[in-house]
Amino acid sequence: MSGPAATADGAVKQVPPSPEPGPALAALARRSGVWSRFRLDPRLPAGSFERLYDTWLRQDLHADNGAVVLATGEAGHETGLLTLTPNLPVASIGLLAVAETAQRRGLGRQLLAAAEAQARRWGADTLRVVTQRANRPACALYQQYGFELRREQLVYHWWR
Repeated sequence: MSGPAATADGAVKQVPPSPEPGPALAALARRSGVWSRFRLDPRLPAGSFERLYDTWLRQDLHADNGAVVLATGEAGHETGLLTLTPNLPVASIGLLAVAETAQRRGLGRQLLAAAEAQARRWGADTLRVVTQRANRPACALYQQYGFELRREQLVYHWWR
């Protein structure tokens, strides 16, 4: 996959490396973390969640770690986002989000299919994703696509 972010018809394209994400991509990265413990923990300083997810997307856009950023929608007006990182023989999905206005159109499944194809091109034999159990829409999407729960891990923030 190559070229600019996707077309209006929902085709998935790879976002070219960039020093800074556009506002639509940044909004999608933050949307991907709506169930994140970093967003939901009231004791974390204001802005921590946003900085974390902005940095995550920026790092994947630099592609220093071999990551690719996949998107749907026109460049600058992306409607879906997925980041994928190789750590062969595994490829890991990092961020996945579809704009609220574009949901229920199959974009999440299209992004997962594109991630699976990219993982195969890399030679990965496993596609992995980590999410919050409370994120029921994401869990349902992953299960419908064929992902299986392999491990459940509870992570807590400990405050002194």
